[in-house]
Amino acid sequence: MTFADDTTLDDAYQTPDAIGFEEEEDEDYERLVVVAPPGKLGIVIDNPSGNIPFVHAIKETSVLKGKVQVGDLLLSVDEVDCRGMHSMAVSKLISNRGDNARTLKLLRNTSC
Repeated sequence: MTFADDTTLDDAYQTPDAIGFEEEEDEDYERLVVVAPPGKLGIVIDNPSGNIPFVHAIKETSVLKGKVQVGDLLLSVDEVDCRGMHSMAVSKLISNRGDNARTLKLLRNTSC
């Protein structure tokens, strides 16, 4: 007997990368470029699906408070593609570049 995957909830949990998100404009997503200053950023990154890492939490004291939002998808840090990266690898990438300003490219879902 063979069982097929149940895909009934796939659409609810897919990130743009998983649903064929392309570089063209998508009316549901706004592209953001945020220049983060040197030092700690005060954000928590997560990527449980293994697709695109996202901002999971923002500390009250974060230098990025008001610039990024919980749920923003992190595409790259200083032109290093973060799609498919484990959240710990992304955090390490951000931390290792902490002596300098970092450029974060993000996507924000505007349909919510």
